[in-house]
Amino acid sequence: MKEYLELRVDRKNANLVFNKNEGIILSDLVKKIVIETNDIRMKKIGELNNKLMGQHDFLYAGWRIYREYSDDEIRKAHFFQILPKLFTLAGEECGTKYDETSACPICGAGANMVTPLKIRRSRIPKTDISMTLGQGEEILVSERFRQAMEDNDIKGIRYAPVFSGKRQIEYFQLLPEHYFDISSKTKLGVNPHDFSEREEEGYYVNREYANGKRERVWFPPPIYKCPAGDNLGLNILSEAYIKNDPLLEGLDYFASRQTVGYKGEGLIRPRHLIFCSNRMRQIIVENKLKGFKFEVAHIVDE
Repeated sequence: MKEYLELRVDRKNANLVFNKNEGIILSDLVKKIVIETNDIRMKKIGELNNKLMGQHDFLYAGWRIYREYSDDEIRKAHFFQILPKLFTLAGEECGTKYDETSACPICGAGANMVTPLKIRRSRIPKTDISMTLGQGEEILVSERFRQAMEDNDIKGIRYAPVFSGKRQIEYFQLLPEHYFDISSKTKLGVNPHDFSEREEEGYYVNREYANGKRERVWFPPPIYKCPAGDNLGLNILSEAYIKNDPLLEGLDYFASRQTVGYKGEGLIRPRHLIFCSNRMRQIIVENKLKGFKFEVAHIVDE
């Protein structure tokens, strides 16, 4: 497996770490640079970025980690983490309701959805799986996906109806039958060089409602790593590690018991990681289902 870090680097500061001809210019201000995560410059990049941020500047802003696997690594893997296509709409914008009293009072994870998932049909990507900005449990799959899974007797999946307004549409909410614990071997943080467990400051948000009402809402500093163990961090930085459990035997689909992310401005919610067996991944690939990315996941004893 090769692991890469893709950065959106401030061009005026890029030469402090990177070679002049390294990367791709995206605009007058930004350059895309990709390095392997075992690059000896990783430590310097983090130290410089933290120093610049202390001066109200930065080395990089946007980033992502991605991994490439050999055919042999894919063939030998038992489970994969599924990374659905994300789209910028939340169920709460379309009438989905949550019971906040059921959420963790510290980090906001675990609020129960008390209505069917409601989403604007015209905004759903033309893929077989997608996840809303609300994330939490707001994962949609197509009828084509459901049929392929049922035809192959895939174990561990539940489906719930999805509505656009009052009309049920041809998508389903994808739900797991089982949840399992994330292992401490899984690395989480704000970014590859920042492992903060919470924000330093809270913030206000100005809201305006359809009835003309306006209000200024205070949000306390987000907590990324919950001391109660419900939410483990803002972003997953490594491959996922799941604690071994006898119930995993024979399962094709499951989710993590703990969440990743944070409770944002009423729309963004912590999400469970979702996983599939190698058999389920092969069915997805063979049926050319769209919207899926996969990373190898590991089952470990602790």
